[in-house]
Amino acid sequence: WFLHVLSVQRLSMNFSRAFTSLCGAAKRFVSTTTNSLKDSTFKRPNLGEIMKEVNKAEKKRVSAGKKIDFVRPGDTVQVALTEKEYAGKTKIFKGICLGKHTKGYDSSILVRNHVASVGVERRIPLYAPFVESVKVLARGKHVRRAKLYYLRNRKARETTVQ
Repeated sequence: WFLHVLSVQRLSMNFSRAFTSLCGAAKRFVSTTTNSLKDSTFKRPNLGEIMKEVNKAEKKRVSAGKKIDFVRPGDTVQVALTEKEYAGKTKIFKGICLGKHTKGYDSSILVRNHVASVGVERRIPLYAPFVESVKVLARGKHVRRAKLYYLRNRKARETTVQ
């Protein structure tokens, strides 16, 4: 048992020596490479700018042939959607815009409508292939909120923003 403990201690000492020498070599490698990179003319690409360009191109490609109006919270909106369940027929969803999420290609709006005195909300991605058009029927009064979630607690007659 005593010999076994000694061999384990020897192994752990050898491992710790090997690990410290490996860390020292890694530090030397990093310091030499960073110094050589500072001297060279290599410029790292800005990935944020690249993603902005890709997002803009994809947005332009998808929105070609679609009519998407500028929508603000409080506007009464009519959205034409193509649904696969109904053999590609166009379905109209009409309601008030409660909020807008703008993130380039992933932009979406939240539209609320009342059907048989039950509130129905739908988040609609603006640049999805099943969205044909987004049309503003009536502009709401300029509201001081970005998200009009307080309209959820109101009745159907009280939800118009004027």
